[in-house]
Amino acid sequence: SETIFASNWVYSGLLLVIIFLLSYWKFFTDLPPLTQRGLLFSGAIYVGSALGMEIIGSAYVASYGLLEFPYLIMTTFEESFEMIGIIIFIYFLIAYLEDSIRLR
Repeated sequence: SETIFASNWVYSGLLLVIIFLLSYWKFFTDLPPLTQRGLLFSGAIYVGSALGMEIIGSAYVASYGLLEFPYLIMTTFEESFEMIGIIIFIYFLIAYLEDSIRLR
């Protein structure tokens, strides 16, 4: 049966993201508001590109095949935005650590 989640790992990925968010909710809410927004933004970029582009790319591959130029562009977009999400995460993490050290 056809589904928009052509890759089965997307189901597991969504479930793990939800479990992760619930597990770290208390920690997240104890962070300063700027750090919260930065981590939420970076996570949305990372997860959105990983899961979102996986769904789009899988649907494309199911229709047109793996070795098409548009699929290579989609893959590049996905991987680039995952790296951008990680860079933003590291930036806000370092900023939080610097603020924590200054407060001591």
